[in-house]
Amino acid sequence: MNIYYTCIKEDVKILLNGLKMLIKEKTWEEAEELFKKGIAIILIGSIEQHGPHLPLGSDSYYAFEIAKRIGEYFNIAVLPIVEYSVTGYNMAYPSITIEPETLTEYLKDICKSLKFHGVNKVIFIAGHGGENVPAIRTASYIIARDLGIKILVIFPWQFLPKAEAKKLEKDWHAGYLETSDMLYLKPELVKKNKIKKSSVPKPMNWISPYYECKRDWRKGVLGNPIKASAKVGRKNFEAIVKNLINYLKPLIKD
Repeated sequence: MNIYYTCIKEDVKILLNGLKMLIKEKTWEEAEELFKKGIAIILIGSIEQHGPHLPLGSDSYYAFEIAKRIGEYFNIAVLPIVEYSVTGYNMAYPSITIEPETLTEYLKDICKSLKFHGVNKVIFIAGHGGENVPAIRTASYIIARDLGIKILVIFPWQFLPKAEAKKLEKDWHAGYLETSDMLYLKPELVKKNKIKKSSVPKPMNWISPYYECKRDWRKGVLGNPIKASAKVGRKNFEAIVKNLINYLKPLIKD
């Protein structure tokens, strides 16, 4: 019991410390001091279906929690999250998607402001993958080219332990991994009574117009969340944060 409460207290401490890096809660003088470090984090989330049991903002919550911890560790500015991104393949169910060009221009404008205030390195932490991955990578190339700043793109799931990362082959969306994440990070938003067995479809060889996407028995769940747990979510989340910090140490000093 004591161990449990110690863990809870430590989580609260990390969360509160992480909030110190959010520039929307800073005065301009405080934000200016952070920007003098020359580096900032931009979060990229999504508003997309995550099956009947998870909220549309799952990817945003995930990116936000990781960025808070990274910002606190390195004492660097964390910008408000960019909630919308490219998620056409989820449009069979209530979701909001934007065009890759829109995402590029929006991120570029944010980076213009950052550069004006002395930031020359920007870390994108993205909570949503799929077709959003090439969109963000292309946007990063264009922004770096046009603004003369350095961009680092982070997709947190790439920092999972190898055994867990292997599961992504059969756990694409709202399955075991994402449900475990949310059971740990936002348990109050998980509809546990809606968690059902599911699977992933056969490989999709053709890129199709998203307005042709159809609903099926999976109800938007591509993976199997039945055995998801907060314990798994916490273990994976802490491993990602640790691995990400180790990865960033030499890059941020560079």
